[in-house]
Amino acid sequence: TSGSKGVASVECDINMVNDEDPIDMVPVTVTSFEIIEFGSNRLAPVKIESEGDLSLEDGRRLALTSETAVDSSLVTGGIKATASAVNAAGHGIKLNWFIRYSNLCEVKPFESGDSIGWMIFNDDTVPARDESCILPTDPPTLNPTVAPTDEPSPVPSQSSSQFPTINPTKKPSKKPSARPSLNPTQKPTKKPTIQSSPNPTRFMTKMDHLCSCSPLVYKWTLDFTRTCASSSVSSGTSGSKGVASVECDINMVNDEDPIDMVPVTVTSFEIIEFGSNRLAPVKIESEGDLSLEDGRRLALTSETAVDSSLVTGGIKATASAVNAAGHGIKLNWFIRYSNLCEVKPFESGDSIGWMIFNDDTVPARDESCILPTDPPTLNPTVAPTDEPSPVPSQSSSQFPTINPTKKPSKKPSARPSLNPTQKPTKKPTIQSSPNPTRFMTKMDHLCSCSPLVYKWTLDFTRTCASSSVSS
Repeated sequence: TSGSKGVASVECDINMVNDEDPIDMVPVTVTSFEIIEFGSNRLAPVKIESEGDLSLEDGRRLALTSETAVDSSLVTGGIKATASAVNAAGHGIKLNWFIRYSNLCEVKPFESGDSIGWMIFNDDTVPARDESCILPTDPPTLNPTVAPTDEPSPVPSQSSSQFPTINPTKKPSKKPSARPSLNPTQKPTKKPTIQSSPNPTRFMTKMDHLCSCSPLVYKWTLDFTRTCASSSVSSGTSGSKGVASVECDINMVNDEDPIDMVPVTVTSFEIIEFGSNRLAPVKIESEGDLSLEDGRRLALTSETAVDSSLVTGGIKATASAVNAAGHGIKLNWFIRYSNLCEVKPFESGDSIGWMIFNDDTVPARDESCILPTDPPTLNPTVAPTDEPSPVPSQSSSQFPTINPTKKPSKKPSARPSLNPTQKPTKKPTIQSSPNPTRFMTKMDHLCSCSPLVYKWTLDFTRTCASSSVSS
């Protein structure tokens, strides 16, 4: 609670499930887990994820997609995990830990390699969004406005006034005004003052800008009833699709085997993510010696989760499987993105081959996918006429005149003069601020710096005593 930690408190314990069993708290297999994420409001649970009937050995990975990946306004208050395991003798062991966040701004609760109990935080854990963790900018002024004196200053200011004077200047300035006058010029100017734009500009559209709307984290569920023919990822070049092209095929590994392309187990996979620059690979993830049955899940953390400036160009997957007869089958698919702005390439439930996109797939950052604002003007500036206008305009000029006004205006100027007033004003013009303000600090604002996606690796040599998450 010093103001420099992202974690307020840590609790961790490992115990034998049955007190009568010999004490051996080194697991060989995790059989189930439950992870609960809490909101900052009275630590109410916002997400509960659990899975049983597992056989996770040392080195296997766990993941949790935070509710903040879906609700960017949510501030998380903590996370709790319970993992059940068995030791070499088959006796039950249970790990419990709870981390409560400090919710300080700009302070991450974890670093890659931090551990708690048997679980190590991976380097591909997806960090919080910048806007959720960084202190808001544009703070109010530090000190209150100084109260005015009762009497006018005996000496005029040596710099130009920041506020308009109450009375008009009695004499015209000797130099041309750098700001437009509020009253129209009474005589036409001798020369045109506005130059035409040499290159006309127009509004930027979705087609003009290269956006990255692909997910930060891909999540799939295996469904062996699906095929390439039943794939629902759609493509097109009409300007309304996030996918430019899709390729998918499933084949027998050995052409001599009887054709039966319904898998029972996926044995390995490789997923490659490409950048938009000539489709060069930016990430390759593969895993073998698997036995993933129907309904199991796969995930890939995009390189865009680490590099927010990266624009992805596509993704390719290869999955090897076996059918009921033990013969090899291979799924290959490739999706190329259109990189259109504000067009997501996938929806929850879309499928390609045996893989369905889950509803907890983490979408792209808004700033990577939304078209930039503040576009240039639609039409070029109109070219000036060769002759001055015979009649002055009835509204104020949008640009300063080349020559100074010959007579002072009859009304007070609504903008400050460039030269200082030569005499003090009769009354003070600035009121003091009734409530002084100050800079906002890390302690004033509640931030959510916890990960969008937690990734852990199991390490059965770790204990609660060796935990490195600090509070």
